[in-house]
Amino acid sequence: MSVHVTLHGGSTVQPLLLAGLVALAAGGAMHAIGQTLPETMGWTRYLANPFCVAIFAVGIWALVYGLLELLGLGLDAGREAGRTRRWASARDGAALFVPSLAARDPQDEAALRAEIWEGIRLRRAAPLGYAIWVLPLLGFIGTVIGISAAIGGLGDVFAEEDRDSALQKVLDALRFAFDTTFAGLVLVIPVMAVSILVRLRSETIRGRLVTEALDNGRERI
Repeated sequence: MSVHVTLHGGSTVQPLLLAGLVALAAGGAMHAIGQTLPETMGWTRYLANPFCVAIFAVGIWALVYGLLELLGLGLDAGREAGRTRRWASARDGAALFVPSLAARDPQDEAALRAEIWEGIRLRRAAPLGYAIWVLPLLGFIGTVIGISAAIGGLGDVFAEEDRDSALQKVLDALRFAFDTTFAGLVLVIPVMAVSILVRLRSETIRGRLVTEALDNGRERI
């Protein structure tokens, strides 16, 4: 038994590109600020760390993409509701001439709608899942880089000359390591929150689509 489903998932290309442009602009601005402001123990030291700026850019990209997805899901829900109503009217009219159209099982249509929408949700949520995975990983990579540099400079600390300068380099390397770890772990928190909001919104839309399919089927019975 065939059913008619009009689900359209939209494209992730446009929100990905727009989020990427915003992230690049924000990353460039943060890098410029970090080069001009004096580096202190406050937040400006994160902007002076290019690895932290890169992590911030990835986090901004994910957040902007998630917000665009929330907006896009709302628009898709409105368009889909309009398509469902138009197709239901056309189907009811065609059923006068083709009675088999009115005999389709609404549960089959509802199940197919839910299955297709789940595939759409997984595809559109994939960039957020990637960001949630990659942000702490970038932080840990920065940790490895910083600790490796610190260990490499320990030999100069015990040398006879310029111990203070060597010790400062070791401390700077350790600060680089800890700052990048902090940036990656902190940014993943709002990205996870946006990802959960997108998933909840998508689940609400899927429930609405299934309900509409079942209601339309009951009206034909």
